[in-house]
Amino acid sequence: MINDILTEDRRLVILRSLLDCNN
Repeated sequence: MINDILTEDRRLVILRSLLDCNN
């Protein structure tokens, strides 16, 4: 479960960084 949460957080961080780059 912990690993799943970490991966989810990483996904959000990556998505956020991508959105920031686009903006």
